[in-house]
Amino acid sequence: MQTEIYSFVAVIDFLRIDRPLGSRWKVAADVKIGTSESTARQLVNPNFEFQAGTIETENIVSGKPFFYAITEYPLKEKSLDAQMRLLNARLRLAVMFCNSLWFIKDNSVNVDRGFLRYPFNDYVNQHGGYQTSLNSWMTRFSTANGELTKIEFSTLELRKAIEMHKELYGEIPNNDDSEGVTPGTAGRSSRLSRALYFLQGARASNDLPGKIANYCTSFETLVSTNSTELAHQVAERVAVLIGNDPSDSLEIYRNLKRAYATRSKLVHGDNLTANNQRYMNESILCDDYLRRLLTLVISDAAVNQGIEQKSQDVDRFFLEKLFNAGQS
Repeated sequence: MQTEIYSFVAVIDFLRIDRPLGSRWKVAADVKIGTSESTARQLVNPNFEFQAGTIETENIVSGKPFFYAITEYPLKEKSLDAQMRLLNARLRLAVMFCNSLWFIKDNSVNVDRGFLRYPFNDYVNQHGGYQTSLNSWMTRFSTANGELTKIEFSTLELRKAIEMHKELYGEIPNNDDSEGVTPGTAGRSSRLSRALYFLQGARASNDLPGKIANYCTSFETLVSTNSTELAHQVAERVAVLIGNDPSDSLEIYRNLKRAYATRSKLVHGDNLTANNQRYMNESILCDDYLRRLLTLVISDAAVNQGIEQKSQDVDRFFLEKLFNAGQS
């Protein structure tokens, strides 16, 4: 199988990094994150500008952080379809890393368009020569209060996000051009995978009550076992898992019950009469609670095992948590 060098680049919007990055900041597979103007200019040239456009080219070299790869890759075929599969796989990895940044702190970091150059040179051959492919990712994340705003990450925070990315998705091979690795899929059996799916829905919603509804659904996928007194069950279980003390747990419980009231009105067609500040506060709190809960589920094997079992065993797990069973 013939191996050629390809390049991938996607500009990162609404992100500032506190210092320049070197060349070793790998995110997943062969995709890295960079800030160097010299690297950015290596990824574009006159042919790229001719095919992608001056505005896109100037955006890449504008000083914004970007995802990129320059890699030997064995494409099974040189068709445009094969190149688009590879481009989509790399663009998908970039969006998945935006999810991992959320675990560090709330943000509206986004990736819009991705470009693939294949082969990574300018010669024209019998297969049609130099080709630049373009695709866009339609999901647009906003902060918990519904804004698109630039945020700064330190290199330490960036390193933590890379570690979280590995925890979430594992090691992804360089030759992966399939759609098997995704940011989250609703049909998967794992509670964690379904929660990540609805988290994406919350972050991508332009409407604050819509965000709250998706946050609540994400909570449900993690801790609920039946629909009886659902708001009480979810609020109580989330509070007992992430509350720092009884007072904190009570506050979490009450806030989640309020969020569920908003969600109930939205999904059942009632009028939403509260002012926007209330919905903003509820959304911000839900975002914070969900980050704490998901981080706990990922980092604590006992909690992960406790929720990823049959419903009756999940009920028993939470009863023991509620009544401190087995505590010395």
